[in-house]
Amino acid sequence: MEKLKALFGNEALTWEQLESKLKDSKEIKLANLASGGYVDKKKFDDKVTELETANNTITGLRETVTKFDGVDVERLKADAKEWEAKYNTDIEAVKLDSAVDLGIVAAKAKNPKLIKAALDMSLIKRDGENVIGLSEQLDNLKKSDGYLFEEEQQQDNGGARVNTGAAHTGNTNTDTFMSALMKGAGLEMNEKE
Repeated sequence: MEKLKALFGNEALTWEQLESKLKDSKEIKLANLASGGYVDKKKFDDKVTELETANNTITGLRETVTKFDGVDVERLKADAKEWEAKYNTDIEAVKLDSAVDLGIVAAKAKNPKLIKAALDMSLIKRDGENVIGLSEQLDNLKKSDGYLFEEEQQQDNGGARVNTGAAHTGNTNTDTFMSALMKGAGLEMNEKE
């Protein structure tokens, strides 16, 4: 109210006088509310903040785009596909190598590195969890170079049961061996206490 008193002084003003006094005023603005020329201060401040945020975002995006200026996006996509293909090829090679190592160990090789060196890896492929071409090569190596593999113990299922009636004494390795042999043959071993 004090601002208006200072503006009017002690006299009444006409519209033209009021407009001319308000024209240079920084504290009071004249607006026609019927035309929507007035905006609440809070709404105005919110819009100013929104505009500043948008300008900052645009500036940040321009800086980001400038960093990629001259970068061939299609080349990046092609490189990513090449890297993915190389990754998949490398992973498949590791899986095949591991499967071959497991197959060699399962075949009871005495020296797995030597056996692996003797294999023709170009003939060995993976099909899911199956390894194709490995067992044939291992069988051929067992036939030609059997000394590279542990001897497979053959079980005799058709033997007779031997009972001496005496307690097994002496070398416990022999008793363990006999026990395993008889168990493998499907025979029971009578123990005397």
